[in-house]
Amino acid sequence: MNLVVFQDSDLREMALQEWLDLRQDRVYVISDREAQGDFDEKALLGMGYAGVSVYSNYIGNGAIDADVLDLHARFGIDRIVAMGEDDVIRAARLRAALNLPGQSLESAVAYRDKVVMKALLRGAGIPVTPFRALGSPMDLIAFEREYPLPLFIKPISSSGSTGVRPLRTRAELQAFLETGFIARFPGSE
Repeated sequence: MNLVVFQDSDLREMALQEWLDLRQDRVYVISDREAQGDFDEKALLGMGYAGVSVYSNYIGNGAIDADVLDLHARFGIDRIVAMGEDDVIRAARLRAALNLPGQSLESAVAYRDKVVMKALLRGAGIPVTPFRALGSPMDLIAFEREYPLPLFIKPISSSGSTGVRPLRTRAELQAFLETGFIARFPGSE
């Protein structure tokens, strides 16, 4: 079986060789260059991986998608595995493009996009706190007029509590309006 594994943290901490038979499965690992420290491609290839590619600007790097499509054209990818939250949608998009089994794009978006997730929960009759997608400062202003402070702002696809901003005071609201609408990664939220 040929697998692509997205791993956005230090590859030396990954135990794929314990989970998979690297003599039987061809595993192509794709990772974040900045997470690798003193990256040693030869040492990782010596562990039995079929290929190791690291990329700068990992989350926003579209060349990764093109390279996975190229791997598929050359070797035929059977599965795509995302080891981290930030790769769930990327992996689902690639699975859809390559007609591979695994988590669908619809499911991945519901898992990662907080607005979609809460809308689905609300639609299923599960109570959720009031929320709104913030496409512009006007959305926040309107929401704050309807639901007074305190408010909590969270990027729609951040991992864990990354990027969460509590707005408890008018001064914090004003500061967020001045600088808070800059995307975490260019071209993303």
